[in-house]
Parts: sequence; C-alpha cells; structure tokens
Amino acid sequence: MTYLHQHDRTVEGQVLSPFGPLVWQGRLDQSIIDITNECIDKCKKDASLDLASRLAGRVDIQKSLEENIDPRVKDAIMSHVAEYTVISGMNIPKEDMQIHGLWCNDQRKAEFNPIHSHDGMFSFVFYTKNTITQEQATNNKWDKTHEGETQGNRPIAGSIELHYGEPSFMNMASMLHFPQEGDLLIFPAWLRHSVYPFYCEGERISVAGNVHQKLMMNER
Repeated sequence: MTYLHQHDRTVEGQVLSPFGPLVWQGRLDQSIIDITNECIDKCKKDASLDLASRLAGRVDIQKSLEENIDPRVKDAIMSHVAEYTVISGMNIPKEDMQIHGLWCNDQRKAEFNPIHSHDGMFSFVFYTKNTITQEQATNNKWDKTHEGETQGNRPIAGSIELHYGEPSFMNMASMLHFPQEGDLLIFPAWLRHSVYPFYCEGERISVAGNVHQKLMMNER
C-alpha cells in the first residue's frame, strides 16, 4: 500500500497484524440454521438438558444440544473450523478434530454472559435467531448518546466482545461484533469473551461449542 505524506513524497509500506490470535468470521447456510432451530425447539422442552447452573451465562434458557443435533450441523461447523486451521497455518484435517460440548443460549432482555473462556483447541458460536437490530439494542440511555466509538466509549448493548491482552497505545485489545442470524465466529478456546445485555424486548439464540483434537480426547 502506498501513502503520500505532507511533502508529497511517496512512502511505501503496509499495515501488518502479526500479533494476537486469528478469529474466523463466517456464515452458515440457511438450511443449517433451520435444522438447528428445529433441534433447539425440541430440546427446550426437556428439563434434563438444562445447563443454566453449569455455564457462565446469566441466561435462563441454556440447553445441551450435543446428543440431539443433526450431524449435518456438526459437519458444516467443522468445515469452517478446518478452513480456519488452514488459514492459521496449522492445516488440521476435519477427521482429526471433533466437537465436544454443544449448547444453545436463548438470550432475552437484560440477560448477559460475563467474561469467560472455554476448554479445548477452538471455540465457536453461531446465531440462529435474532429479533432485534443493533439500532434497537443500542437505543438506551447508556449507548444512544455516544457520538464517538473509541475503545472506552462505544455502543455495546447486544454485542459479543472478544478480549485479548491489555489495552494500550496502538494495541487493540478486543473485537466487538453485533451478531446477525447465520453469523459464525471461531477462535482459540482460551480467548476470553463476553456478551453484553440488550434492554429492549426481543430474543437472540446462539449456539456455542468447543472443538478438541481427537487424539487428545482419546487419551482422557
């Protein structure tokens, strides 16, 4: 990339990002979203699948999906995971990894997920339903008056945030994302993340899980 400074002399260079973990942002086909929502509707009625007391989220409805999810959903997720490893320089085949832990979060008004991390190699989250827009979520007395979007003064309601390191000059220590239906994020399992509440009426369903290497799982 070429830049011109104030004396109109050419300065050649490029912006690099060699530090910190890589994050995959992808999209899942509508057919996969539909299949997942069918599974979630069935699992919501089963009290034995409740995970609210075992997960970090302050969310009333959190259900295990691992034993009931359609294999096509897992395969779609793992296709993204495999591509993520290629771009990250690891190139781990799909058959050498497996999902261990898969659950849904049915987030409503004022519910949230505090900063936490997962186990395994990678973690993922994708979104199967979202009835609120970012404009609706941030239309509250804390967010709607913000004119700037500096690191410490950003509209955040309803967003997921990935946290890495300590914020300092020229060091972006987080990634903020307002989810849409079909969005998929994959990141190292140790990477801390949180989900902010929204204050309007609405519903957002996310599905999260962890990916382990099969060899490591078999040794347990």
